[in-house]
Amino acid sequence: MHDITFAHEIIAALRREKRFKNGGKVVVNVRLSPLGHVTPESLCNAFSAAADAAKITGVKLAVKTLEFPVTCRACGHTFTSARPVFTCSSCAGNDLDIEHGREFFVESIEIRG
Repeated sequence: MHDITFAHEIIAALRREKRFKNGGKVVVNVRLSPLGHVTPESLCNAFSAAADAAKITGVKLAVKTLEFPVTCRACGHTFTSARPVFTCSSCAGNDLDIEHGREFFVESIEIRG
């Protein structure tokens, strides 16, 4: 469900981009949280379906994983991760405070043609 919402957000961002011309070569760089319910594959599939319905062609997604901060409550060590973690990278403790940020955002739109 979130993947469809995110796909529509990408289409809205394309429509706001004044340089976007349908059928041109465009890469949309998006960031996706590894803690969310959307995988890069499901987002790409949802975007493909939404783009087809909106008759948008020539657009590819480049999905990068967001990093998020983690703090160990036991030792105070703070680190970042791009994947779900269950233990501290310093003391191996499992009392972690994981800061959930944004699940998704459009980082940039590259017009290549």
